[in-house]
Amino acid sequence: MRNFEMTVSTFPEDSTNLEKEIELVKVGLLYCDKVTLKSIKADMIFRFIEYTQKTKLLDRMYSLRDISHMGLMGLHDEITQIILSYETLISRRMDNPKMIILKKQIEKQFEDIWNAMSATLDGIVQRSDIDSLDRLIKLDKLKIERYPSNAEDFYDDSHIEAYFESLKDTLSQSNNYPLLDDKITEIVKIGIKEGKIDIAKGTRERIKHSTLSLTMLEQLPSFERASINEIIDIRSELDKYLIRFRSAIVKYTDLIESDIDDDDLFYEIDKLILREINPIIQEIDEQCKGNGYLRELAYRLINSKWVQGASVGIMLGNILDVFTVTTNTISAAIPAGVQAVNHHREWKEKQSDIEKNNLFFYYQAGKELNNRYN
Repeated sequence: MRNFEMTVSTFPEDSTNLEKEIELVKVGLLYCDKVTLKSIKADMIFRFIEYTQKTKLLDRMYSLRDISHMGLMGLHDEITQIILSYETLISRRMDNPKMIILKKQIEKQFEDIWNAMSATLDGIVQRSDIDSLDRLIKLDKLKIERYPSNAEDFYDDSHIEAYFESLKDTLSQSNNYPLLDDKITEIVKIGIKEGKIDIAKGTRERIKHSTLSLTMLEQLPSFERASINEIIDIRSELDKYLIRFRSAIVKYTDLIESDIDDDDLFYEIDKLILREINPIIQEIDEQCKGNGYLRELAYRLINSKWVQGASVGIMLGNILDVFTVTTNTISAAIPAGVQAVNHHREWKEKQSDIEKNNLFFYYQAGKELNNRYN
């Protein structure tokens, strides 16, 4: 089976954090197999981090020049002249004390500026976010789209055009589910209405599918507080229930009559969740609470002289599906132990029926998050 992939697209905003990107990536990680993040802001932040990882002085000088240009500091030409002077200086023989002193002065000046820039970057970028994204990239669960552009072209139309071309590419893919933030959604809606964006029916359905998934998963208890690592852990624990959950999302997406450029789309999704989904989640919760096998067993056996035997029976109930146990092994536990095994099997059958519900993944993900933060 091929990977189930989502592409997160976000609108570039003034803030320097990646909170919105992280939130949407978490939704993608919980629901699909791999996420592609298309974000000018993420591209820029990773570009800055790559600059700060330079170790050679000349590389750092050129990086500082690029950053000053991207930061609209008006120092590009001045720094370029200093770099050229420094390159000329180090190309000569260092037998003149004044040249040696000048070289050290330039190096010290750049070192101070470099350290200040690195400290500033640490102050505006959440390193934990960057580390989490790096880990996802190494696990091949995340790809961050990079937009090739040199610093001199950063503020011309080519950089933005490259981003929107990548967005159009996302909307044309047949094997990917676009997950768009609010502003990109509005841009797409306007583009459709003005005839500037043509989206196939299948892509429209996948966008509705992703939008429903986003709306549901963001409503999970404490979802916004969960780290990327916790989301990965929960996904791993519940992986076997995910196929049925995706099937449910397809079913509910088919019930949404509004198209992606209709103003009523989000209202219809909210109504669908209230009418169709929440009652099922409540029913699953009641079934789980009603399947109180251990409480029932404890009540029946609490005063029984066979309590110890019942405990043996419970343990045997856990392994009888795998091993054949002789009569002699359980002879001491027959009166209560057999009863315990029967109750255990009944509980397992009920639990299996509950877990087959297509929304069990959604229910259990909410329980996992709730348990971690309450």
